[in-house]
Amino acid sequence: MPDKDGNVLPPIADETFDGEKQSVKLDFPKCKHNMEYVKSNEIRCTKCGVGYTDTAENIKRLYELLK
Repeated sequence: MPDKDGNVLPPIADETFDGEKQSVKLDFPKCKHNMEYVKSNEIRCTKCGVGYTDTAENIKRLYELLK
């Protein structure tokens, strides 16, 4: 669970690094998925293209959770 600053993992102590310490902020766009069935065992978002494949039963459960 993230802390108050949004960090998921605890910070690494400075003495752990063997040289220069650098960081990069990853800023991925968030999508409110609009999932559609591609096959009975596959769903895909019509907006961003992310897809999931599994057994038809598991995909049905996932689809219901993402609605």
